[in-house]
This record gives sequence, C-alpha cells and structure tokens, in this order.
Amino acid sequence: MISEEEIVGILDALGAVTFEEIKEIVHEIEFLNEDEKTIEEELEKLCNKAKSKHWIEVVSYEEIEDMSPEAMENPEEEFFISGPDAFPEYPKKLSEALDILKLHKRELDREKLIHRFARRLKMQITRLSNKIKESPADGETLEKLDRQYSDLLNLYYDYDSWIPEAFAELEEDVLKLGSKLESLKNA
Repeated sequence: MISEEEIVGILDALGAVTFEEIKEIVHEIEFLNEDEKTIEEELEKLCNKAKSKHWIEVVSYEEIEDMSPEAMENPEEEFFISGPDAFPEYPKKLSEALDILKLHKRELDREKLIHRFARRLKMQITRLSNKIKESPADGETLEKLDRQYSDLLNLYYDYDSWIPEAFAELEEDVLKLGSKLESLKNA
C-alpha cells in the first residue's frame, strides 16, 4: 500500500494533482509493482490525514499557471499540492506511471498561491482574536486558547518557511495575538 509520504512525492513531482489523478497514478504504480490495489476510501483517508498535517494543501485551478475553467470538466475540482510540512518520498516506478498516463508537471502561480494562503491565515488570526476577546479567563479556556495560538504560530512559521517572505505582513498580527492572550492570562 502507498504511504502518505509517497502521495506527497506524487504531488511534488507533478505540482498539482486532483484526487482522481492520484487514484489513477497510485493504481498504475501498484500495477507496475504488482502490488495489491488500494481502495478509494483508504486513499481518501491517507489524503485527509496528510492534509491535517499540512503535508498536502488544497488549491483551485486559479493557482495553477495556464489553467482555465473552460479547459476543465469540473471547474470546482480541487487540486492537491505539496504543503509546507511535506516530506516527499517518490514511489517506485512513479516516472513510468506518469509516462504511461501522460501526466506532466503543473506549475503553480506563486502570487496567487501567496494570496490564497495569506487570506486563509488572516481568517484564522481574526477568528482566534475574536475568541480571545470573547473568552473568560478561566484555566480550561486559557489552555485551549494557548494550544490554538501555538498551532497558529507554528502554521505561520511553516507557511513563512514554505514561501519565504510571503507572509511577513502577517507576522505582527500573529505576535499581537500572543500579547492579547498574555493579557487575558494576567487579567
């Protein structure tokens, strides 16, 4: 069976891939390696697990260079890309499978990618800021907010190292949240 790291390797090799393409690639690799075929539900679980770890991120056709909605069967379709915490491993016979399926690397539009992830991060900052404002200063709530802030701070640093200097404008907002949380703790 294919691993999460190998799915990330497929994404890394191709730039952006739909779930249907992942299925095709994995099944072709398994056929070439004479491995047992992975069922769709298992692949979905692997992809969801990798997304939760930020090994995989989701984008639309808009973040892919030279891609238009007219050229797609389903313009709402999601594409998976290698995320900020990805550690890709390339499955055996990946290049053969890609040649057979005639799949080529898709280039990502860096500016649109930055815009998408900066907007996501900004929404998370705003949500957490509102929670901090509205929360009582009790121990359980503070622990939960502290974990959420730590996760957000780690995500910010992951994104910042993933696309260097692209999220610098959000650093101050993230650090201000830490100060707000400290003020709530000291209240």
